[in-house]
Amino acid sequence: MCDSEAEKILFILNKHERAYRRLIPVYIFLAIVLWILPILLIVYLYTCIPVFLYS
Repeated sequence: MCDSEAEKILFILNKHERAYRRLIPVYIFLAIVLWILPILLIVYLYTCIPVFLYS
């Protein structure tokens, strides 16, 4: 497999980098969701809550 310590370290770093690159779409999806959820919460609070209070 790998001969020297430097090659072993590079192999491990490359493995971690590949794993990180596979997770980038997941991180992007979570970022988008975390931007959309507060907006939906604000819309809900301003529209639905007053309907329940005044009915």
